[in-house]
Amino acid sequence: MKQIRIIILALPLLALPALAAGEEVSLDRCREMALENNRRIAIARQADEQAAYTVKATKANFFPKFSAGVYGLYASSANDMKLALGDIRLFDPSTLEGIVPPALEPWLDRLSLLRLPELSLKLDLNNSYLAGVSIEQPVYMGGKIHSAYRMARIGDELAALNVCLTEEEVIVETDRAYWTYVQTLELRKSAGAYKAVVEEFLRTVSNAVEAGMKSRNDLMKVQVQLNRAELQLQRADNGVRLSRMNLCQMVGLPLDSDIVPSESFGDETAPAAAGTDITARPEYTMLCKQVELKRQEQRFIQSDFLPSVGVRGGYNYTYGMKINGRPLFDNGGFSAMIAVSIPLFHWGEGMNKVRAAKAETAMAELQRDEMAEKMELEAQQALNAVNEYILEVRLTESALSQAEENMQTSGKPYKAGYRKFKMKTVAGTDDYASLAETVSRRAAEYEKYSEMAANGEPSSNYFGQKPDLLLMDGGRGQVSAAKAALAGTALADVPLYGMVKDDHHRTRAIVDSEGREITINMNRGTFTFVTAIQDETHRFANAYRKQQMKQKSYSSTLTEVPGVGPKTAKALMAQFKSVGAVKEATPDQLENTPGVGRQMAQTIYEYFHPQG
Repeated sequence: MKQIRIIILALPLLALPALAAGEEVSLDRCREMALENNRRIAIARQADEQAAYTVKATKANFFPKFSAGVYGLYASSANDMKLALGDIRLFDPSTLEGIVPPALEPWLDRLSLLRLPELSLKLDLNNSYLAGVSIEQPVYMGGKIHSAYRMARIGDELAALNVCLTEEEVIVETDRAYWTYVQTLELRKSAGAYKAVVEEFLRTVSNAVEAGMKSRNDLMKVQVQLNRAELQLQRADNGVRLSRMNLCQMVGLPLDSDIVPSESFGDETAPAAAGTDITARPEYTMLCKQVELKRQEQRFIQSDFLPSVGVRGGYNYTYGMKINGRPLFDNGGFSAMIAVSIPLFHWGEGMNKVRAAKAETAMAELQRDEMAEKMELEAQQALNAVNEYILEVRLTESALSQAEENMQTSGKPYKAGYRKFKMKTVAGTDDYASLAETVSRRAAEYEKYSEMAANGEPSSNYFGQKPDLLLMDGGRGQVSAAKAALAGTALADVPLYGMVKDDHHRTRAIVDSEGREITINMNRGTFTFVTAIQDETHRFANAYRKQQMKQKSYSSTLTEVPGVGPKTAKALMAQFKSVGAVKEATPDQLENTPGVGRQMAQTIYEYFHPQG
């Protein structure tokens, strides 16, 4: 398989990028910074570069190797030698016996010898040289060169796969660190909101305790919940700090960098189902390459016990070694050599080494298969872990919603304290005048019950308690009208505010008679509490209005019966609650209604049950 590789040179010391304080970073940006700055990736890329050079070095073994050498000799002194040549016998003296005079015969032996003189030689090794060039070419090495090259290629492929794997692992860890940071921020937000809800709940229960509607034990229970909420918030703060530092380390930022993720959990972040194609993963490919590497190592070991053939040629020139000042060598020549090596017997060394290599190959195959199964399991476990993280956040959000609902349930409206005021002094529809009459009569009720309490006649009536705050549905105009009506009463010093809404009919603030507003839509607990009051006010008023309209409609229906007037119709509605019940009533049941006699009951019954 042909590979195209881009080698990225990484400096030993990586410069850490800087981000502005509180800068938002996306998941994609974190991945980019991790690929650029993570040291594990830099190490993997350096290893890939090393493997590429190893392949080139091993490939050179296929080609001839050219060498050149120069050798020189230097000696500080020459060697003086004396050569004794000895005597040379010129003839055999015995051959001249009887021929020469007897007087010369004693001298024949001496005369037959030629005495040579002693030679003095000066051997000078200084400035002797040997220079030459050579070429070596392996012909057959039992497959060793090819196996070594293939092993280097596999090592190079493994290094490239390791870069890919490291990058994927860093990306996965970066994703995990990013979403963990998002998770802790969401948990921190939920914990803060939950604490605010519990605090608001505590204030509500405290007011209820003061009003005698809740016990002190109920207040203590809420205080315990608040303590737990504060502990959860502290743990959430610690989790945010640690997860942020972990993310900074993954992407190569200073650990104290103040970064904010730009993404949050949503339905779209849920991961897809785990894939089953393990062969596409670089980990599996690396395991297959490990098996192939073991097979090449087996062939490499086997080559040590196969014949090898190599050739060598060269040219050498020799100069030097002077005798009595004259060079002894001054010539050059070519040489060639062929080398053949055949292993014969090594006491089973080769066979056993090959068997050991085969065992290692089998082990690598088993490890590959085992790791493939583990990778499938890990993929499913990772999917489950992510789903659990998402579920944890959603459960926390659900707990918050339950807490809010609990506050609304436990702090539900005290309907026993509700009062309806039918206008006595206002004719028609006049909001300002109606508000003025309502608050005036409310103040009069308080003054009446306060006077009774002062005279030793305390009452449990809710209007006998002085309110801490008066809220009304309306703006500055309504508040001003109510404030003017309360002037000079016992409730004149009670804070008075109107609940105003925005263009979307959502409560946004409370306002006093001077037009000064207090924004509440940014405070979740206060917003929920005030909105609940305003919504309940609307509900109660509208329900009463509909009831009155319905009663008028029903009364008009009953007055159509001959002999039934408004007074009788009102009595029937009070007795049976609905026109349908009146229609289904028997004459005896109708007769039990105050003001309805026997004859009138029969008339009403026959009106709704005409005989056909």
